[in-house]
Amino acid sequence: MLPTNHKRSAQPGDSKAMLSARRRVLDSGLYQPLAEQLAASLGELDAIETALDLGCGEGYYTQALSQALPMASVAGIDISKEAVRMASKRYTQIEFAVASAFAAPLADTSRQLLLSIFAPLAEQELLRLLPTGGYYLKVTPGARHLWALRKHLYEQPQPHEVASPPPGNLQSVNRWELEYTVPVAGTLLQDLIAMTPYAHTARRSALECIETLQVEMAFQLDLFRRQ
Repeated sequence: MLPTNHKRSAQPGDSKAMLSARRRVLDSGLYQPLAEQLAASLGELDAIETALDLGCGEGYYTQALSQALPMASVAGIDISKEAVRMASKRYTQIEFAVASAFAAPLADTSRQLLLSIFAPLAEQELLRLLPTGGYYLKVTPGARHLWALRKHLYEQPQPHEVASPPPGNLQSVNRWELEYTVPVAGTLLQDLIAMTPYAHTARRSALECIETLQVEMAFQLDLFRRQ
């Protein structure tokens, strides 16, 4: 469902190597506290019947969304064909499609909940998909997310910018901040680097000598409701 004129390359989105590294990292439990916080945040909502993960990747958080809302129809879209293949193969109870979050192949006001984790999203598309009373849960990295790793890889690392509320007819409902530190070493550390842009932008010498780190994990979850 991703038309050719919406593609910027022959194979848009994350590569198979990046997705495979991400799946190994996610399977290790490194991001499990985020999945648990996601579920807890959704548990406070009114009855949700339809939900969509925008930029679902290989489906890890879409599955967390589905488990948190067992009575809802849950779907995920991503521009990466390989990501959708991996997601649909593992999470067979969820609907997945290759499509753009900037032009979702869904009817107006058709999703009561939209989820976006580290993914770009067009404001007009967000407002098109959400009915009045619908929710949008946005997850972004905290200022010091992976700070020790970024200090090792870059000479002058910069904190992540704290995400601001999206414009439009959306009201802030709640905000959660999640932080924890874990030791990461060996192949898991290499996979963590490989699943991020750091693998392509960091100094080569820094990539080669890294072996183990105490890694800060930091996230901000913002829940909005359409008025």
